[in-house]
Amino acid sequence: MKRAIRLFMWGYQQHFASALFHLAEGVFKELGVSMKPDVLLVGVLKPDASGHPVCVEPEDGKWELALFDAIPEGFPKTIKNHRLQTMMYGDEASNNDKPENIRRSSATMVIRNALKPFNKKHRLRSFCGWRD
Repeated sequence: MKRAIRLFMWGYQQHFASALFHLAEGVFKELGVSMKPDVLLVGVLKPDASGHPVCVEPEDGKWELALFDAIPEGFPKTIKNHRLQTMMYGDEASNNDKPENIRRSSATMVIRNALKPFNKKHRLRSFCGWRD
């Protein structure tokens, strides 16, 4: 049965989450750890884009969507106050990439912050990064 995605980020988000699960499961197995990973994808809308401000996969999982309610307000503030805003690079390519790197880093920061209460309550550790 095909599941409809209400909080759509990009095509194949379910497949990407499944691939991450199997990758993490393999890492745990190699480390000799007998536990199952949980995978949560959280997408933050790019500035000047249209769509849901925050998308979550799975959207009906153990993470309540309310965990991410502060992200739309906090994301622009995090971008504006990011430590790299005052960084000047010596080459044009790095300076051109800086806004996107700040956006990705800021998204990771606000998602990590949103997960803190849940992680503390459930004694979990989350790892956050971004997809290219």
